[in-house]
Amino acid sequence: KKTPIGAYRFLKEISNPRADGFLGKIAMTLDYPNAKDQQDGRTGYGIWLHGVPQNTFVRSPKASDGCLALSNKDIEILKKYIIYKKTHIVIVSKISWISPSEWKESNKLIHNLLSLNSMDSKNNRNDKFYREYWVESVEGLQKILSERLN
Repeated sequence: KKTPIGAYRFLKEISNPRADGFLGKIAMTLDYPNAKDQQDGRTGYGIWLHGVPQNTFVRSPKASDGCLALSNKDIEILKKYIIYKKTHIVIVSKISWISPSEWKESNKLIHNLLSLNSMDSKNNRNDKFYREYWVESVEGLQKILSERLN
């Protein structure tokens, strides 16, 4: 009954997920619990991104049983960018805004990290996808878990 924090993959789309329209016209399921959640003893199921009733713009924060409720317009926009079983979403409890120059520098760092990681032959076997979990410390980034995605 709580929204999970972490990285999740969009699995599939459900049209008209509830007959009364309470969840809008579209719901997108996530792969909760992921390997890190399971390692940490978290259980549960049915975490979705979904819309809201037609006569509602948005629902108030924390007004779901763990799902993420977006405006119907935002769901339609987001849907255009989703490739099911490939696209990920990162759910966080807090956002810290940074300047465009800080973003460019961080983006360059992340891009370099991902480029190096994609060259790692262990993660490219048979065109399978892997999700990795990292921890940042004063020594830098350390991989703590790797999960093969089907």
